[in-house]
Amino acid sequence: ALRYSAWKSVVAFGITEFILAGLIISDWPIPRDKNIPFCVSLSLLFSGWVLLRMSLMLKNLEPEVAILALPMFGQREWYDNAPVLIASGPEEKPTAPLTVRVWTPVGSADVSARRPLLDRYIAAVDKNGVISTGHAALEAPGVYISHYPALEIDRSSGDFMAMFRATKENDLVGRFQPSYAEESAGWCEADANVAFHNYSLRRLRAFWAGYRQDNTYNLTNRNCSVAVASALDAALEGAMATNYPWARLVHLMCNPDLWVAVMLRQRAETMTWTPGYALDYARALHRIVERQDLTWAQRLKGALHMFKRTLARKDAARDNLTPPSTEPAS
Repeated sequence: ALRYSAWKSVVAFGITEFILAGLIISDWPIPRDKNIPFCVSLSLLFSGWVLLRMSLMLKNLEPEVAILALPMFGQREWYDNAPVLIASGPEEKPTAPLTVRVWTPVGSADVSARRPLLDRYIAAVDKNGVISTGHAALEAPGVYISHYPALEIDRSSGDFMAMFRATKENDLVGRFQPSYAEESAGWCEADANVAFHNYSLRRLRAFWAGYRQDNTYNLTNRNCSVAVASALDAALEGAMATNYPWARLVHLMCNPDLWVAVMLRQRAETMTWTPGYALDYARALHRIVERQDLTWAQRLKGALHMFKRTLARKDAARDNLTPPSTEPAS
């Protein structure tokens, strides 16, 4: 199973929830008829604490520092390169769109036996028994973000499964591909693309300038999809700024696509970003930032469809991936 460095704290939190559930069932120390008010109160207390903590952090945040630089987003160390900018006049308007390019595990391999959820969101096994995890990249004017291990990982042995642990011993030397044209020529075309026109090229370049200082690659904790999702977050910060922030906040809170994006982020933080997750996340953000023409009913329909798919793949992701045979499939 996928494991990251802070898994112990997640386990401790889960155990605490089990203990709390046991106390509620046992009718001690809270009477059974008070269970619902007690649970609602705990939920409101926790939510209020998070909002208060965030508001105090935002109050002290410098204007040119990315929100993702706040400590509350630092559990996985994915946003250590969140942009810190020096004010230098008006924002430069991009001359071309930002494009998220994704090679899904199935789209980038010759797969014979299909396992829809695992194939789409985690990994696929081709007809030769080799695991394909897919790939993700991001392209914008003057920027191409594509993080790859310097040496190809052996994907046909049982040892590959140990690489899914996001620990230091699995850190590898990485490399950054120079351009989409060169990468696709050496491999294949991406089978999914999502384009953004409303983004901050300045923030994206600032993120990339920091991220590329360290080429360390980790299959679970610092992979291609982590780089793309983090870069997309950096580029879209402030993309929906308005003179009426409270009205925009209410509008976003009622937007089903926002809750889809939140759910995908939570899944990624629990497991990791994969090309499949990054693709769905990019599509959800695209509907929020670019598709102002969609009605609320259309957004709700799309969100319900995504929730259904995500809940299904959550169950599939709980199971360990079975190491494939090193022999070609018959």
